[in-house]
Amino acid sequence: MNQSVPAYKNNQLRLSLKNLFRGYRVMNASLRHGLMKLGFSVLNSKTHYKVFFRDNPYPIVLAKTTSDHRCGLNFVRDAMLIVGRTHAN
Repeated sequence: MNQSVPAYKNNQLRLSLKNLFRGYRVMNASLRHGLMKLGFSVLNSKTHYKVFFRDNPYPIVLAKTTSDHRCGLNFVRDAMLIVGRTHAN
C-alpha cells in the first residue's frame, strides 16, 4: 500500500523541512523527532544517515559530519524529489 502526499501539502512539507534543516550540522534528537513527525524514518550507518519517506524504498543519504553549509537545503531538495515520486505513484 502506497501512502502518497496530497499536492497541496507538498509546499507545507517543503517549508517544514527547510525550517528543520536550516543551518544543519549534526543530527540531534529534535531533528530526528521532527523528521519522524513528517513521515520520515532515519537509519544510522557508520558515516551517513539514510532517511526514508514512508514506505518508499529509496533513501536520501545525509552526511553525519557536513563540510558544506548547504547540506541541509540540498537534503530538502532531494527529499522533495522523493516525495514527488511517491505522490506520482
